[in-house]
Amino acid sequence: MLDIETDYQRPMSETRPEPVGEIREVEVEGKKFKIGVSLHKDLEVLLKETLSHNIDPFAWSVVDMPDIDPDFFYHHLTIDVRMKLVV
Repeated sequence: MLDIETDYQRPMSETRPEPVGEIREVEVEGKKFKIGVSLHKDLEVLLKETLSHNIDPFAWSVVDMPDIDPDFFYHHLTIDVRMKLVV
C-alpha cells in the first residue's frame, strides 16, 4: 500500500494548486508574474508595489542562486547503461 504523502510517483497535476479564475501576466521590474483577472485595480497596484520592493528574495534562475551547491538542486537519474532501451 502506498502512502499518499510520500508517493512521489503520482503526477504533479494531482498536487499542484490551480487558479480559481482567469489569469493574466504582468511584469514587475522585468520579471513576469501571473495574477487573477478579477483582482481589483487597487489591489493590483499594491501587489505590484510590494513585489517591486521585495524583488530580491525571488530566485528566477540558477544564476540568481550563486551560493547554492548545484548538487543540491540538480536531479540525477540512476540509469544502468547496460540495460536495453524500451520504446
